[in-house]
Amino acid sequence: MSATPELHDVAHAKDVIARNPGVPLDQILNHPNKKWTAGARGYLRAEIASASVVVAEPGPTLIQPDADGKFPTPLDGALFMASLGIPQTPLRVRSKIAFLPEFQKSATTDAVHIRKWAEEYPGCNWGSVGREGEFFTFEADSTDVRKRFEATGHQFTSKLIVASRSGRGHRWYRSTPDVKNIQQGSTKHSDFSVRAKNMYCVSCGSTHPDTGEQYRLIATGAPEVPTAAEIAFWESERVEKNESAKTKVPRNERGKVAHGNIHSFMLSQAGRFRNAGLNQDEIETVLLRVVHEQCEPPIDDEKVKTMSKSICNFPAGENKSLALTQGPEPLTVPEGVAPIAEETTDPIPPFDLSVVNGIYKKFVDVTTRGTTMAPQFVYAIAKTVVGARMAGKVKFENLDVEPRFYSALIGESGSGKGESWRRVLQILNCEGQIGNVAGLKIINSADSGAGIRDAFFEPPEELPMLMYIEEVEGFGSKAAPTRNPAILDSLIELADSTSISRVKAAKKSKAMKTKNNARLCAVMCGQEGSVYMKAFAGRTKLGLWDRLTPEYNVAVEAGDLPHISTADAFQLLTELNKLDYSGVMTMSNDAKTRLEAFWSGQQPEVRKKARWKKNLTLDAYMSAFGRGVKVAELEDVEIAIKIFTRQLVIRQTHFTSEVPDRIGYYIGLLKAITAKMESQLAAGVPEGLVAKSRRDFEKESHAHRDNETHLFEKAWYVHSATWLEKREVIKANGQRYWKYLPATDE
Repeated sequence: MSATPELHDVAHAKDVIARNPGVPLDQILNHPNKKWTAGARGYLRAEIASASVVVAEPGPTLIQPDADGKFPTPLDGALFMASLGIPQTPLRVRSKIAFLPEFQKSATTDAVHIRKWAEEYPGCNWGSVGREGEFFTFEADSTDVRKRFEATGHQFTSKLIVASRSGRGHRWYRSTPDVKNIQQGSTKHSDFSVRAKNMYCVSCGSTHPDTGEQYRLIATGAPEVPTAAEIAFWESERVEKNESAKTKVPRNERGKVAHGNIHSFMLSQAGRFRNAGLNQDEIETVLLRVVHEQCEPPIDDEKVKTMSKSICNFPAGENKSLALTQGPEPLTVPEGVAPIAEETTDPIPPFDLSVVNGIYKKFVDVTTRGTTMAPQFVYAIAKTVVGARMAGKVKFENLDVEPRFYSALIGESGSGKGESWRRVLQILNCEGQIGNVAGLKIINSADSGAGIRDAFFEPPEELPMLMYIEEVEGFGSKAAPTRNPAILDSLIELADSTSISRVKAAKKSKAMKTKNNARLCAVMCGQEGSVYMKAFAGRTKLGLWDRLTPEYNVAVEAGDLPHISTADAFQLLTELNKLDYSGVMTMSNDAKTRLEAFWSGQQPEVRKKARWKKNLTLDAYMSAFGRGVKVAELEDVEIAIKIFTRQLVIRQTHFTSEVPDRIGYYIGLLKAITAKMESQLAAGVPEGLVAKSRRDFEKESHAHRDNETHLFEKAWYVHSATWLEKREVIKANGQRYWKYLPATDE
């Protein structure tokens, strides 16, 4: 079928290139008067990638694989694949999970961009993305695939091959319109897949999540178009599941259930055993024997035991098998048991203790001594305290901000948020002090905007105020539109302003009193970014996201919490008060040059955040001040860069979007859940294991837990109509209900 009149095809693209020598190919691709077909876009992108390899400016040397096909780092493997024109996207550390929104579109061959991602996500794995009109991969999980093809008198022709483990790997080819996606579960033997459009495989140089070994290159040529015989073979092994396929698990030529189908097989068998009335111990014993007898080794016994435990969440005697019946390929779907394990790899890099110096290190040492507490929350609180003391007294060269931090501590219960605050507070309010030695006015949250204002007028009026918010979610509830929205208004207003007024009734009239030195800092706690998003719904567009200074930690093992000695507290307060809270801080020329070079290398969307650059510069000054000096040196800028780089990942993980209201908050969660499902499908996970019911979405967004199903309902109506498609599910007893998958583009 020919292209529609308004679309331009590959032949037209070649003609335009020939008639416009010297015009950059990316200008041709993005020309406003050209509407390219998918094939033409792919052709132009491939030409751009090829041209970039030939005419690229001299830069860092491209690392080649060693004799074993290995690379020094995952980044080196990704850059090698990109040099061949295959787009790259970061995956979570030691995992196969892509996490960038719309990674299929953002994946790139640009080495500079890839290196920037490597800085943002240290140690990450990489995915090579197959896109229509560019490249695709044929992934085989067994040597039996090659044997079957060679039995037809042909051989695979791929010149670029990545080995994932013994007998398994990815063969890369240049795209052709005749090749379509084939899921592993939709092949006769369930031992290969073809990932041609918006799907990916892990890149060479990355670390296998199960074995810990590298994905190795075993052939390093440039990808070429597959032969007609190869395409015919792949299509000949594609199957349309029939009714019997609902219960019959595919097996290989040895009669064993192959990897990729073992999970489904275990679910089916465990469901039968539970339906027969067996308990967990009985199911575990029988299931271990059956799996070892009927499945391809190696067998992970822990997964078998986990399945035995999970299936017992249901009463004995209930059938657990479901089938999606709408569409050409009915799918077996487990009921109630989560089929896909949640990704547990933390994308946020560990806290670098080398950034803690000077007075901040003394706070950390005194507070955490004899405990199992991590240092980062104490460090954030200490910096907030020091900044509050500096505000209005210490100025900074070429920087028009005050160091008044709104520190946002993020971490699950047991991460040490509240305990860090309580132990720092022991120091600030140490026993036996006369007067306000800490030089701060400290309040625990507030019930209204008026309450915040009134606190500034209470003695001692001249001191800066530090507000502690133990649970930001509760604070957000107080600030709901139907309760006291002025609380958040005051918080946002005082983020940059120091002027505040209050009106009190006098004998004959109302009297207004104004302060121009109302300096507010805050330390707030929340378990995850979504809690902050919900608490500040409708206010983040006012710049509050950028105003928050995030810090993060995971739960730590509980340990002793010895009392902080009065002598240590007094000594620390004495050193805090000895710091010179006056004058103008400057920065050395070397430090300025390093800071500007780092900032100019950031992504455009980062460089547009003026507040972030101010934060970066301010952190360099804070480091120097903590050391007791007034000139920020190169070492202070390096500390600021480490802090900024980690905070960028925290922001990207937890402060993911602007939320207009609580309905918008749930729409954002639904989008994130849908994006995760798309990523799972792109990684080759069968549709039946990805599909979710409406209740699944409601539970995963915590709408039911938080008694906000009325808000979820409105968000669901908006999101599901466009971004999800229904698939009917039929239980064994004939009952019907719906599950959902991400809507396709077609």
